Amino acid sequence: ETELATQFLDGLARLSAWRGWGIDDPGRIGDRVPTFGLTHRTRPAAEVASLLGEQGLFVWSGHFYAQGLIERLGLAPAGML
Repeated sequence: ETELATQFLDGLARLSAWRGWGIDDPGRIGDRVPTFGLTHRTRPAAEVASLLGEQGLFVWSGHFYAQGLIERLGLAPAGML
């Protein structure tokens, strides 16, 4: 998982319209779980999830039972991917 997580974060860093939430320091990759919360600069999470679903990528959007966190991050009501 560490190698995949590192590769994912490296690729994400090259996509200026995307933001990954959580630990993104390669030296601390072992401190995170292999789940990623993402937001897009211009598109709401539900729209992105729908578009990705049309391409056969199964993701979902929302607050993932962490409504307080989503609110504190300023991502309510759309949440993240």
